[in-house]
Amino acid sequence: MKNKLIYALLSFAIALGLWFYVIAVVSPESEETYYNIPVVLQNDSALSDKGLMIITQEKPTVTLRLRGNRSDLNKLNNQDILLSADMSKINKVGKQYLNLDIDFPGSFADNAFEVLSYSPDRIMLDIAEWATKVVDVQVEFTGAVPADYIAYKEDYILDQSKITVSGPKDIVDTITQAKVEVNLDEQIDTISESFTYTLCDEAGEPVDTEHLETDFAEVNLTVKIQRVKDLQLVVNVTYGGGATEETTSIVFSQENIKVSGTEAALEALGDTLVLDDINVAEIPADEIREYEIILPSEVDNLSGLETVTVTISFPDLKTKELQISNITVENVPAGMVVKDIGTKVCNVMLRGSKWQIENITAKDVAIRVDLTNATEGTELYKAEVYVTNPSFPSVGAVSSYVITVELAVENA
Repeated sequence: MKNKLIYALLSFAIALGLWFYVIAVVSPESEETYYNIPVVLQNDSALSDKGLMIITQEKPTVTLRLRGNRSDLNKLNNQDILLSADMSKINKVGKQYLNLDIDFPGSFADNAFEVLSYSPDRIMLDIAEWATKVVDVQVEFTGAVPADYIAYKEDYILDQSKITVSGPKDIVDTITQAKVEVNLDEQIDTISESFTYTLCDEAGEPVDTEHLETDFAEVNLTVKIQRVKDLQLVVNVTYGGGATEETTSIVFSQENIKVSGTEAALEALGDTLVLDDINVAEIPADEIREYEIILPSEVDNLSGLETVTVTISFPDLKTKELQISNITVENVPAGMVVKDIGTKVCNVMLRGSKWQIENITAKDVAIRVDLTNATEGTELYKAEVYVTNPSFPSVGAVSSYVITVELAVENA
């Protein structure tokens, strides 16, 4: 029984060896099918030189059936087979058909394989006319920043304002813009970032970009966004010269302006802009002053005003000029004496209510000169004009005055 099993195994081994011999040596020819072999498109520069381009949707592939020696077929795989088509033979647009060329690796003999069939037996390419065009980048804003903020939509900055588009002429010709959409809803900070754009036709509708090429995929856009506030225009007023807050009229051509800036800049600015310091005692008559509106560099003036006028008037007050001779000095420095008061009479303008101005006289007014820290010699010293008669409490002197005084060393 044991011998029979050994003879059976030996017979099987001999039969298998004979089968391999017949397949590999006696009958080596066989057939094999290779699927989805990609086709290499050659001489694409020749196509572009003619102003043409491929718009075929998918890369062409071919199923190839070969006959050859079994051992060679076993060594061959899809990556070893080179299928190519020569595009220099294409000369016009539309559907074009190209025959296929086949090459095998150099490790195989030139006649190692016989091509039994291609499927398809040639490839079809969809050819279009090629064109290029430069279009403007257009920014379209949607939404709105909060009410107390402003977006400088007209002053946005683009790192690229134009896009070069290349592709099928029938599509390129319809493109009029590269549109960037920016949503401003709830935005309170300056925007500076990269945006993708959409190529659009004249109606603003997107075009098919599958076969298009552009020189930039994104553009960087900067849009300044700042907080807005109202700023009150003011002057600092010192009253005098017979004028009080109640009897002085100060009218601005524009009392407020609207400004924008960063949070820090607006906080530092405060709520008012002081245009000037005004001492009405130095203003003898109604006057109009013009001021330039000067703001910190970090703050923008949204009002459009570059200047503002301030009208200063005294509608219920009158003025009178008197010659005052009652001139005295005080606080003469120790060791010094007044040798002469050179100014004997000083013309002084007084201002006050109509009745008081009509009735006040020179005897109701005096001038005193403070000589504190005065030095030897003849000098001009600031004089104080004051009303001595209590019947005229609201009358004051307009403008400032000086008196000539000569000082000498005592007993000199």
